Amino acid sequence: MKQVYISCSFSMQKELKEAIDTIKKAVEAVDYIPFVFIEQYTFDITKEREMMQRALLDIDKSCCLLAETTDKGIGIGIEAGYAKAQGKPVIYIRRLEVSHSTTMSGMADYHVLDRDTKDLSEQFSSVIQQVKLDVELREYVLSLLINEQATFTKEVLEYLKLYKAKGGKQDRAEEIVSSIAKQYESISICKDRADEVLDMITGYCSAEWRVWE
Repeated sequence: MKQVYISCSFSMQKELKEAIDTIKKAVEAVDYIPFVFIEQYTFDITKEREMMQRALLDIDKSCCLLAETTDKGIGIGIEAGYAKAQGKPVIYIRRLEVSHSTTMSGMADYHVLDRDTKDLSEQFSSVIQQVKLDVELREYVLSLLINEQATFTKEVLEYLKLYKAKGGKQDRAEEIVSSIAKQYESISICKDRADEVLDMITGYCSAEWRVWE
């Protein structure tokens, strides 16, 4: 099962418990494992380096990152930036009444600004479904490249159409595959194959190969 890394304030752990429990329940509902870093480890104040090394390793093992920023922290931003650099979806969550984080908002792929726990549950349950589609799309395209499979095929076209039918968004598909193409920029054959998938998404191809009109 895939893991969702949940980054949140240690100092407000008690105050955020209800919100974090709500998030964990929604994550489990899509058969993912919620991983709340501050619930898993206890570090001495002198162990900052070990703490961050452990956090980055756990992000490596995760398919996406959720940043609960009702209480903003530098560590949350670092963790989110690290996940974003790997091409993993980042979800930004905060209560409406607290101060806005320009950096986190600009970095995030999804935004959940909730009024209360019920509102959080409704919004996030919808968002995590889309995130799951995006994670699956990313893994699908990466598997094609790693296994040196052709990409401009009817099978790939059908997969993309199914992604769309399930509610997948064109802008998200474009961003995901563009990120993969950039990741493989130095390997021309892989980049070319990623670009072929991108052409089907953006419509830069003949009509019969387009996913979105």
